[in-house]
Amino acid sequence: MAESFEGFDAADFQAFLPNKWASNLFNMERMKVRSKMVALGTFLEPHLLALRPFSWEVTPFSPTILNGKRVSDMVLYFTRTADQARAVAPLLDSKISLPDQISNPGEHYQHVTLGVKIDADTVEAGLMVHSTAWLDVMNLLNRTKTPDEAQEFSHMIRVLPHPISIVIAPGVEISSGDFLPSHLKSLEEAILNNQFLIRFGKSYLATDKAIGSAAFNTTMKDLLTSLVHIWEFIAWRPASNYLAADDTNAPVVTSDGSLVQFSTGAKVRIVGGLFDGRAGIVTDIDAKGSCKVLVGRVTVRTDLRSLQAV
Repeated sequence: MAESFEGFDAADFQAFLPNKWASNLFNMERMKVRSKMVALGTFLEPHLLALRPFSWEVTPFSPTILNGKRVSDMVLYFTRTADQARAVAPLLDSKISLPDQISNPGEHYQHVTLGVKIDADTVEAGLMVHSTAWLDVMNLLNRTKTPDEAQEFSHMIRVLPHPISIVIAPGVEISSGDFLPSHLKSLEEAILNNQFLIRFGKSYLATDKAIGSAAFNTTMKDLLTSLVHIWEFIAWRPASNYLAADDTNAPVVTSDGSLVQFSTGAKVRIVGGLFDGRAGIVTDIDAKGSCKVLVGRVTVRTDLRSLQAV
């Protein structure tokens, strides 16, 4: 039986001081934190799995290739089951270049999650999705391109039973009661040009008494279960697919009625797929008509028939 979670203390935060990130000498300190995270996950598991199938894990306590050989934080996360994760991998492989997929190889960077994150200063909790989790973030952005869906999503946030804040850009947070459809445009711009953790939830300082007792179990249960329907709205799956289908019969796109001869450096707009409707720069074209387009800081694979001149 796992030990019960009794709260975080000062030593838990000290395990993530910058001078300890890359050293195995502090594995024991981080292992103790991981045991607490596992205990918290064990408590949360039946409450979250009663609402939908989830797989859950806690990130490693030792420096490895998967965490860039440094442990700057630790994350307890609930996300897709292993079978569900395998099912979405081919879609990502067909659309996003490999370097953009593996820039943050940890599983919790690749999927929308519900969970708890601890570092040297804070505990963050709630629905978390890294800006590089392309399948889910683009599913959200494409879904909320229509005014009705944008209104529905913002309403869902505003009426949550527990007040939270939403990180919509690095260093920018909006309270749930103030969240508007217009904030989705700011979120999109930030996603395409920055790497950051999008978080719908709460942040606790290391000195906050709320995280220092077993009562935090119930606080997390109430918070995370209240966000499952937001997870459902964001997460890509066959029953919730808001990625525009590619139109394979579309012509090589014209501008003012004449064929456009795209070349490297051309500014284009993508038609269909994860990045439907977004502008970028052509960086490479091969003899078969496949090309790479830089959208923000992301390299997207597509073909000439899926481009428009802008």
